[in-house]
Amino acid sequence: MTVAQHEAHQAAQQPGINRIMTKLGERHHLPDDPRAVEALTVAMTVLRSPIASKDKVAAARLILDFTKHRPTVKAEKAVKTAEELLDELAASQAAPSSI
Repeated sequence: MTVAQHEAHQAAQQPGINRIMTKLGERHHLPDDPRAVEALTVAMTVLRSPIASKDKVAAARLILDFTKHRPTVKAEKAVKTAEELLDELAASQAAPSSI
Protein backbone atom coordinates (compact mmCIF):
# COMPACT_ATOMS: atom_id res chain seq x y z
CA MET A 1 0.00 0.00 0.00
CA THR A 2 1.39 3.39 -0.94
CA VAL A 3 1.37 6.42 1.33
CA ALA A 4 -1.41 8.01 -0.74
CA GLN A 5 -3.53 4.86 -0.50
CA HIS A 6 -2.94 4.66 3.23
CA GLU A 7 -3.95 8.30 3.74
CA ALA A 8 -7.05 7.80 1.57
CA HIS A 9 -8.02 4.77 3.65
CA GLN A 10 -7.56 6.71 6.90
CA ALA A 11 -9.63 9.60 5.54
CA ALA A 12 -12.41 7.18 4.58
CA GLN A 13 -12.40 5.67 8.08
CA GLN A 14 -12.42 9.01 9.92
CA PRO A 15 -16.24 9.62 9.92
CA GLY A 16 -16.84 6.20 11.47
CA ILE A 17 -14.17 6.77 14.08
CA ASN A 18 -15.63 10.17 14.96
CA ARG A 19 -19.07 8.59 15.33
CA ILE A 20 -17.72 5.89 17.66
CA MET A 21 -15.82 8.43 19.76
CA THR A 22 -18.97 10.57 20.03
CA LYS A 23 -20.98 7.58 21.26
CA LEU A 24 -18.29 6.70 23.79
CA GLY A 25 -18.36 10.30 25.03
CA GLU A 26 -22.15 10.24 25.37
CA ARG A 27 -21.92 7.07 27.48
CA HIS A 28 -19.17 8.62 29.65
CA HIS A 29 -16.61 5.96 28.69
CA LEU A 30 -13.95 8.49 27.70
CA PRO A 31 -11.35 9.91 30.08
CA ASP A 32 -11.48 13.57 31.10
CA ASP A 33 -8.04 14.38 29.70
CA PRO A 34 -8.24 15.63 26.07
CA ARG A 35 -4.81 14.12 25.35
CA ALA A 36 -6.13 10.70 26.35
CA VAL A 37 -9.11 11.17 24.04
CA GLU A 38 -6.73 12.04 21.20
CA ALA A 39 -4.64 8.95 21.99
CA LEU A 40 -7.77 6.80 21.87
CA THR A 41 -8.71 8.33 18.54
CA VAL A 42 -5.28 7.44 17.15
CA ALA A 43 -5.61 3.91 18.57
CA MET A 44 -9.01 3.61 16.90
CA THR A 45 -7.41 4.73 13.61
CA VAL A 46 -4.71 2.07 14.01
CA LEU A 47 -7.39 -0.52 14.75
CA ARG A 48 -9.23 0.39 11.54
CA SER A 49 -6.13 0.49 9.32
CA PRO A 50 -4.85 -2.42 7.21
CA ILE A 51 -1.70 -3.17 9.22
CA ALA A 52 -0.21 -6.14 11.06
CA SER A 53 -2.46 -8.04 13.43
CA LYS A 54 -0.21 -7.57 16.46
CA ASP A 55 -0.51 -3.79 16.12
CA LYS A 56 -4.28 -4.08 15.87
CA VAL A 57 -4.38 -6.26 18.98
CA ALA A 58 -2.26 -3.74 20.89
CA ALA A 59 -4.57 -0.90 19.81
CA ALA A 60 -7.66 -2.89 20.77
CA ARG A 61 -6.19 -3.66 24.20
CA LEU A 62 -5.39 0.02 24.73
CA ILE A 63 -8.93 1.03 23.79
CA LEU A 64 -10.50 -1.56 26.09
CA ASP A 65 -8.22 -0.65 28.99
CA PHE A 66 -9.40 2.94 28.88
CA THR A 67 -13.07 2.46 27.98
CA LYS A 68 -14.16 -0.69 29.83
CA HIS A 69 -13.66 -1.76 33.40
CA ARG A 70 -12.10 -5.12 33.94
CA PRO A 71 -14.28 -7.60 35.76
CA THR A 72 -13.45 -7.94 39.39
CA VAL A 73 -12.18 -11.28 40.53
CA LYS A 74 -13.98 -12.45 43.58
CA ALA A 75 -11.62 -14.32 45.85
CA GLU A 76 -13.34 -16.40 48.43
CA LYS A 77 -11.23 -17.44 51.34
CA ALA A 78 -12.19 -20.50 53.27
CA VAL A 79 -11.29 -19.55 56.81
CA LYS A 80 -12.14 -22.21 59.29
CA THR A 81 -13.28 -21.38 62.76
CA ALA A 82 -11.49 -22.88 65.72
CA GLU A 83 -14.43 -25.19 66.38
CA GLU A 84 -14.37 -26.57 62.82
CA LEU A 85 -10.62 -27.21 63.05
CA LEU A 86 -10.99 -29.02 66.37
CA ASP A 87 -13.88 -31.10 64.99
CA GLU A 88 -11.72 -32.17 62.02
CA LEU A 89 -8.83 -33.10 64.34
CA ALA A 90 -11.14 -35.08 66.61
CA ALA A 91 -12.67 -36.87 63.61
CA SER A 92 -9.27 -37.76 62.20
CA GLN A 93 -8.05 -39.13 65.54
CA ALA A 94 -11.26 -41.04 66.22
CA ALA A 95 -11.09 -42.82 62.86
CA PRO A 96 -9.06 -46.04 63.03
CA SER A 97 -5.88 -45.80 61.06
CA SER A 98 -5.25 -48.49 58.48
CA ILE A 99 -1.48 -48.43 58.78
